Order: sequence, then C-alpha cells, then structure tokens
Amino acid sequence: METKDLEKVIELANLFEFKKILWMALAFLLLFFLAKKLNQFFQSMISKMPSNRLLLLQLITVANFCLYIFGSFAIIYGILRPPEKLIFAIAGSIAVAVGLALKDLVSSIIAGVVLLFDRPFQVGDRVAFEGVYGEIQKIGLRAVRLNTLDDNLVTIPNSKFLTVS
Repeated sequence: METKDLEKVIELANLFEFKKILWMALAFLLLFFLAKKLNQFFQSMISKMPSNRLLLLQLITVANFCLYIFGSFAIIYGILRPPEKLIFAIAGSIAVAVGLALKDLVSSIIAGVVLLFDRPFQVGDRVAFEGVYGEIQKIGLRAVRLNTLDDNLVTIPNSKFLTVS
C-alpha cells in the first residue's frame, strides 16, 4: 500500500472517532425528542381546531420529513465534517436513487401530457382496460380514474395506456 493510500484510509478512519459517534448518537436522540415534541404540538392544535384535522395531519408528515432529513444532514455534516469529494459522491448516489425511484411517476406524467393532447378517450366514456370495465371519472396528469359497474373506483397510471400494444 502506498503512503498516499494509507493517508486516505487514516483520514476516513478519523471521520468515525468514538467521540464523534457519541456526539452523533446524542444529537440523533435530541432530534428524535424534538420530533416527538413537534408531534405533540400538532396533536394539541388538532384538538383545538378539529375542522382542520386533515390539513394538520398532512403538515405533521411534511414537518417530520423535513426535520429528519435536514436535521440528519446537519448532524452528520456538523459533527463528521466529511471531505468535499465524499459529499459529492453521496449526493450523486442519492440523485441516482431518487431518479430511479421517480422513473415511474415521471413516465406517468409524460404519458398524461400525451393523453391530454391525443385524447383517445374523454370523461364519461366507457372503456375496458386490462380486464377492468368502467366509466372514466377523471383524467389527470398522473392517472386515469375509472368507476366500475360495481361502483369501485380504479386508478390506472397513465403510463400503462401508452405501453399497451
């Protein structure tokens, strides 16, 4: 092993010193309790404003998501102080993972735009698609909603309409 490689291994090992790991554990524990207090706050708001319960429940989800994502990033970056190259490598990996996760959603949205311009069917038409027969209730950017004869609402992603041969 060359001296340069050994220095990189030592630099990486210094990122995970016991003291840093202990501080991170304490910070994540604090983040957990902060999220718990935030949930308690929203629950008290729900009891005071029951008419806005659904909106507040959605806000709880968004607030927790943001708190955990940005809080975790701040803790990891603030305590570990990783090198810039490592941050770019992790950010690139996350970008690829998110891109692959959103592939189907983006495909359905593009198909929705194509369906809006092509108009193979309209709201109110009765269609059969992949063994489902019903009346089209809504054509959205992401999906088409069908109301079947037995009064079930079926959601079909728009991308499926473009891939059927």
